Amino acid sequence: MSNVLSRKSPRPNVRVAGILTVLGTVQALFLTIANPITAQASPDDNPTCPDCVIRFDLLMTAGSLDGPGAIPEEPGSVARDSRGRLYLAFPQAGEVGLFDSTGRPLPPVGRRGEGPGEYQWPYLIRVGQSDTVMVLDFNRQLSVVAPSGSFVRRSQVPVSAADFVVIGNGNLVFSESPPATPGDSEATIFHVFNPGQDVADKSFHKVEIKAGGFAPRFYLAPAQDPDRVWTATESGDGYEVMLYASDGILARRFARSPSWLRPLPAEDDLAPPGAYISGLAVVEDRAWIVGRHPVDEWRRYWNREIFGEGRGEVSAREIEFAKLYRSVVDVVDIGTGELVTSAQVPGLVLGLLPNLYVATYREDDAGVPYVDVFRMSISRRSGGGN
Repeated sequence: MSNVLSRKSPRPNVRVAGILTVLGTVQALFLTIANPITAQASPDDNPTCPDCVIRFDLLMTAGSLDGPGAIPEEPGSVARDSRGRLYLAFPQAGEVGLFDSTGRPLPPVGRRGEGPGEYQWPYLIRVGQSDTVMVLDFNRQLSVVAPSGSFVRRSQVPVSAADFVVIGNGNLVFSESPPATPGDSEATIFHVFNPGQDVADKSFHKVEIKAGGFAPRFYLAPAQDPDRVWTATESGDGYEVMLYASDGILARRFARSPSWLRPLPAEDDLAPPGAYISGLAVVEDRAWIVGRHPVDEWRRYWNREIFGEGRGEVSAREIEFAKLYRSVVDVVDIGTGELVTSAQVPGLVLGLLPNLYVATYREDDAGVPYVDVFRMSISRRSGGGN
């Protein structure tokens, strides 16, 4: 993997306490550590363009020591509007932070509460047509906010959403994440909604859920065709990418098994953290799939002190995800399913944004959290474009 990183300026070395890692990550870890195997090189690691490199040009950084620009936790979700403003959903803080295109903080969008324009643990945020902002909280309430920040309306979403996107025809497509069940069950994953409606016009793609298990998490991305949606999920020791029409017809599918996604071997009977995908974007004829994989020295941050005897759960506060994980991006030809190139991403990917922007999370040497926004592009080492 290779990449070129371009930064504008160094960051201040300051401290903020009380960082909470993005919700849902701990669940993803435990779903992927069973039956670990040795991560070995895979034929899917061989790029069709070995001379291609991915550039990451830094556009803005959000974060500060204190005050309105401070980031209280790793954001659960991120979005960017046509003016370059950055929206960050902070579940525990119960608010949506807003920053202008230079990283300057603006007044938050809403606050914690139960009334109009208020949220209970907002964890997904998207920007729709005309820069309308949509915020989904853990009570399945979908709040619509105007670009000015004023509350427009709120509706109830009748599914436990893992992700949602606005497709070109204005509909919303949700991927569902049903909870664990006592016995084997079946779940329908994708649901298509008209804006403002509380019921699905269409539901499709059934999966089987084993007793006590969770349904796989599907990430979504709009397609060039306004009536279609791309999806990606982990499958076996790799990932699967599919293109669906909103009427439920499968139009395209490919699967890959990169070595970075394969489980690591256990050490001293301690199962390692699992790798997992964390986002998808499709631009022209290429899919950009991002994921997280544990660092080589994962034992420093994932150890017996965390998983002590008799402990049934692990608090996200006790796991240093910014040190435990690295992010990677695969660029795949959607026609052939072959890898074009891949690279390590600077920071932990929070989300892929329109026009090949990517938002990442990092902490400086003193533990202060920041969110960076990069513009990604591909070039050849010889200097020619690709």
